[in-house]
Amino acid sequence: ICDKNPFVVELFGDTVLYIEQNVDGTTMFEQIDEHVQWIKSHPQEAISMARKAYEIYIEKFLLEDQLIKLGEFHDQIVKK
Repeated sequence: ICDKNPFVVELFGDTVLYIEQNVDGTTMFEQIDEHVQWIKSHPQEAISMARKAYEIYIEKFLLEDQLIKLGEFHDQIVKK
């Protein structure tokens, strides 16, 4: 569950349940509560969404992978 941050929307798309952030606290709570109720009533779909989001996270942000890519990038630069 996340606000509609453009970065998150672009990278994670429909694997995240979004809330409007420019609303009062009560409305924000209600949005979060609705998402939690949806998760409870649709556990398999929620797990599927979470797995897809995790795959995106691993692909884009896992530190080990980023370090490997950095090393490969360094090697390319040094060879030039």
